[in-house]
Amino acid sequence: MNKKQSGFGIIAIIVIVLVVGVLGFVGWRIFTAQSSSNNTGNNQTNNTQPSTDTYLNIKELGVKIKLSDEIKDAVYSVVPTSDGSKGVGISAQSLVDKSSECSPSNFTLGLIEAMSTAPTSVSGQPASPDNKTLFKLGDTYYWYRPPQNQTCLTDNQADINMVANKLDAFKQAFSTIQLDN
Repeated sequence: MNKKQSGFGIIAIIVIVLVVGVLGFVGWRIFTAQSSSNNTGNNQTNNTQPSTDTYLNIKELGVKIKLSDEIKDAVYSVVPTSDGSKGVGISAQSLVDKSSECSPSNFTLGLIEAMSTAPTSVSGQPASPDNKTLFKLGDTYYWYRPPQNQTCLTDNQADINMVANKLDAFKQAFSTIQLDN
């Protein structure tokens, strides 16, 4: 009696089930590890609570700025520069909603430039980072320039005060600039 057997034997089926089980378990562990690390966000003080900090992430410049409640609706738009640096105009969505003149491209709350060399001071010398309006992060200088004139919402005193308060809040927020890693 010489029978030829074809197909899978019981041992082959057990091996296949074990391999699929191990691969599934490893995949599940990787997925849960990534999910738990994504849920902790940028909270650096207590990893058990989700982060409530609001940041303005300026991807084109590779930085983020921590925003206070007063300026948490900050927005930006990329603007052309004549010297080859990268620039973004800053505004707040609540200001844009009130008037198109308050757009980021009009620098309602100022301009941030990223450049590889320090800007020139009034004396003609390279400016030193003061960690208020000029920062050096890595090899790049980040320079905040407030608006030269304020033409946004100048109809009544309440609007003027709102713009001034948001401008002050953004000036303070700029001191929290950091690389967005």
